[in-house]
Amino acid sequence: MTAMRVLFPTDGSAGAQEALELMIASFDPTAVETVEVLAVIPRVTRWPGAGREDHGPMTVIDAAHRDAAKGTVHSVCERLEAAGFRTVATLLSGHPAETIVLHARAQWPDLIIVGTRGLSGAHRQGVGSVSGKVARYAPTSELVARTPDPIRRIVLGYDASPDAELALDQLAGLPLREATTVTVCTVYEVAAPLASGVAPTMVAEVEAAYRDELLEARAV
Repeated sequence: MTAMRVLFPTDGSAGAQEALELMIASFDPTAVETVEVLAVIPRVTRWPGAGREDHGPMTVIDAAHRDAAKGTVHSVCERLEAAGFRTVATLLSGHPAETIVLHARAQWPDLIIVGTRGLSGAHRQGVGSVSGKVARYAPTSELVARTPDPIRRIVLGYDASPDAELALDQLAGLPLREATTVTVCTVYEVAAPLASGVAPTMVAEVEAAYRDELLEARAV
């Protein structure tokens, strides 16, 4: 199995912490090449001081936000390294969703792991608030952690389509620590016969075929 490269965006929120704990509890560090810990520093709009010719707003990176992001990344890297993972620390500035997606397109990690609940407030934009956008626009798969509990049971929706095959390959490549129960779920569609258009002599035969199809579908 090829070692997996993981991108872990974090904002230091409770949701990001849950994602971190899930990763540590679930993934075998020997099967993970690197975990890139990414913090996105928001740009803040401010007005220049009085007496300047240009009185329009300007976008700046607040030093306090930058220091907080550095501290968050450092703390997460320490936690991961203590658990046996190799880490890469990255600080970027911009809108969280856009920045994460653009960085993922540039680096092409095997998996992105995020939490569902990010920081809130006028000057802080959390990872949790953008996890849906990342899942929609990122080029690689995303794992959204809703609890810190280890992954022990997985439900795989499978219909033999190309997308289902991709999901199966992704599942097979997850570097899980322990054996995990996988339930494969598929939907067998059985169309009910039309009430009209069937010859009277064929009604019983059609209904019998319909019942057989239902029984076969339930037995799969």
